[in-house]
Amino acid sequence: MKKINYSDDILHRSTQILCHKDITFEKIFVPYWEEHFSKHKLNKVLEIGCGLGYLSKILSSKLCFLYALDKASDVVSFAMEHNFSPNVKYINNDILTYDSEINFDGCFAHMSVHSIKDLDTLFANVYKLLRKDASFSFSIPHPCFYHLFRPKEMKEFSYLNVKEYDLDFNISLDQMHMHNKIKYYHRAISVYMEIAYKHKFRNISIDEIYPTEDIMKLYPEIWDYPKYIVFKLKK
Repeated sequence: MKKINYSDDILHRSTQILCHKDITFEKIFVPYWEEHFSKHKLNKVLEIGCGLGYLSKILSSKLCFLYALDKASDVVSFAMEHNFSPNVKYINNDILTYDSEINFDGCFAHMSVHSIKDLDTLFANVYKLLRKDASFSFSIPHPCFYHLFRPKEMKEFSYLNVKEYDLDFNISLDQMHMHNKIKYYHRAISVYMEIAYKHKFRNISIDEIYPTEDIMKLYPEIWDYPKYIVFKLKK
């Protein structure tokens, strides 16, 4: 097999996870998604924005089969090489144009929906790909509070105004910036709700993500507000 020279950003992100530097990923989101999927043994689940595949591989033990989608070919190659699992299929494709004959039992997106500009196409396509009564869940930065964690980069923040930002990616235990910026579209919670209802999703609920007291002690600074939110929808 030809050796792939991965970018510094990919290798840096991989090191953060493998060296247990990403507290939020390891201590909050991994347990959250494990519990989320342990409630029901779903047969075929679609993941939007699988990235390097670390979460995909972890969740594979909770799922019968996972179709992990990402539009970046280099991260999909990394996931296939380093996070192989027999019941995970990594797919290099864009959720806005992805088509499949499979009627998925569920779909989730971990920290990727906020980077997608065209929510109308996203929600329409996810709805089409799901079977009746299937679930769609996605985590994003909390629209009400995220700007408080990014005061220098989001100076012109206005809650009701949709705005595009290019943000540095860093975590509490590793402030070294990646070379590439992270695309973030701020939208009010009501924007997500309205688009979900427009595309016929129902039973919409949210979970606000906040560390337990023990996990909070691992961070250099206390969170005064929930930093992330998870939307849960039904077809």
